[in-house]
Amino acid sequence: MDFSRRMYQSTSLRVGSPRRALFVGCSASSSTGTPRDGTGWALGPNPCRPSSFQSPRRLHNLLIGPSSSIPPSQGSTPRTGFCERTYPSPYGSQKNSVRPSAKSQLLDEALIAGSEGWGRVASSNGSRLKEGSLVAIGRPGLGTLRSSLWAEESSFLQLPEKIWEISGPAGSTLTQLGGTALRMLSDFVVLQPGDVVVQNAGNSGVGLMVSQIATELFGVSVVSLVRRGSKNQEEFNDLVIHLEEFGKAALVVAEEDLKDKQAWKKFKSDIKELSGSGHDLPKLALNTVGGESVKQLIRSVAKHGTVVTYGGMSGEPVVVGTPQLIFKDVQLRGYWQSRWMVQQSHDKKQEMVDTLVKLVLDGAVTCPPVNVFPIHAVQEALHWVTTDRGGIRKKLIWDCADQRRAD
Repeated sequence: MDFSRRMYQSTSLRVGSPRRALFVGCSASSSTGTPRDGTGWALGPNPCRPSSFQSPRRLHNLLIGPSSSIPPSQGSTPRTGFCERTYPSPYGSQKNSVRPSAKSQLLDEALIAGSEGWGRVASSNGSRLKEGSLVAIGRPGLGTLRSSLWAEESSFLQLPEKIWEISGPAGSTLTQLGGTALRMLSDFVVLQPGDVVVQNAGNSGVGLMVSQIATELFGVSVVSLVRRGSKNQEEFNDLVIHLEEFGKAALVVAEEDLKDKQAWKKFKSDIKELSGSGHDLPKLALNTVGGESVKQLIRSVAKHGTVVTYGGMSGEPVVVGTPQLIFKDVQLRGYWQSRWMVQQSHDKKQEMVDTLVKLVLDGAVTCPPVNVFPIHAVQEALHWVTTDRGGIRKKLIWDCADQRRAD
């Protein structure tokens, strides 16, 4: 089966209610469906909720559970809930740590897991999106690990066809990863050309987008901290080259190396040299790790600097020393992309997507590398997620296409 050929086929997105609802074909990062005879996916009347996702093993159990009794669609109008062909979207294991009660604070309704993905309009009675339009998910909690869904027109953000031609499946990460990066660079401090931003997990999807967007859109240098871990020197050097050339990071440093006092002094000196003045420390730091890693970020920012936390990969809390709060007046902030997407108007979200798309079309930003798995290969995909130790990370993309219709 030719994956690239299948991905270019039209996916299902139809209107079926007077509320300008769309039936959208998309892929996603979490499960709302169960396999039907090993050939497709059927959604039951009570889709799984995010509370079920505590680990990749639990996710796998949900994905391969008993089949729904919903039959395949007949004729030109598919039955609501039956999976049609889809476009790709990301899965991130760290999302399993998001409490369902927290997501329920954003959407006052029963949630279906999965918030990211691409789709194509099959038919519409709306005024904005027409048949064949390429769209991104613009509303969290729609439940995108299925090949089709009903939703109002305002739940989708229009994309130009060119973005698919350039980015392929990797482009499905643009709204979430690129959006998170853009918002953190825009909404907390006013960055000027010559400023420096420091971040941990610089080799993560968001980290790669941060370093590219900061460099190209803001004229800002980015210092990326990464974990050396079990990598040998050659592997670590390859990672550094990748982050500097692909990610456009100005400086890449192993966190473990900064435990040495002399290495720490050199690190702070190197940061200052990157600034426009040659002596300023960063006024913005981005944290998605926590624990000892965020302590290094807090120590590296300037007086009145801001440290934004958007994740907690280590599972350890954000701890700040009293001197940093009293004498440096360090500001600790938090960012949650799902909250921003719920609170903002459709026009504001579309503006953000348009900005990101333009960066990609201009060749200024490239979506992080991905690894695509068909939805029926759940065991293989989650094994890859839990065992891959490569320094150059890739995002897992589900292809939720109905295999009977895609071949």
